[in-house]
Amino acid sequence: MYNETYIENAGLVILSSFIPVLFERLGLVMDSAFNSVEDQEKAALLLQYILLDNPPKEEHHLVLNKLFVGLPLAHEIKNDFSVTPDELNTVHSLIEAIIAHWSIIGKSTIEGFRGSWLWRKAKLEEMEENWVLNVEKESYDILLDHLPFSISPIKFFWMPKPIMVNWQ
Repeated sequence: MYNETYIENAGLVILSSFIPVLFERLGLVMDSAFNSVEDQEKAALLLQYILLDNPPKEEHHLVLNKLFVGLPLAHEIKNDFSVTPDELNTVHSLIEAIIAHWSIIGKSTIEGFRGSWLWRKAKLEEMEENWVLNVEKESYDILLDHLPFSISPIKFFWMPKPIMVNWQ
């Protein structure tokens, strides 16, 4: 083990199947790669808007986000970004699409989905070949058996190492 940290936004892994499409729609990714480091930073910050409409932008909140966009954990993200109404609408559409595809959770609101599924504590460990994310369990996690898409492993083209998710 090289690195170990605790995070609170582990539920972002539920969205992993949709994240590359989100970044493409927002014009941050082309041909399976980010257009620039600035677009990687913007993508990491946009992931926080999935969790909150006015998210905190402190570095310690962005650990999983950095992995999702292929940035090293030591990379300091510039905080001069503000979301546009179109970008926020795209983020909300993504959450609504997840809720619609995962019919067993019912007609959850965006806020309800965020609170129940996205804000999850976890331990993230860096190994030689991959990252391991151990998500803290809740009683209703049995509904993950009916998730219509995979949450592990997570490996986008731009990520140096996959993330293996242990949740359930």
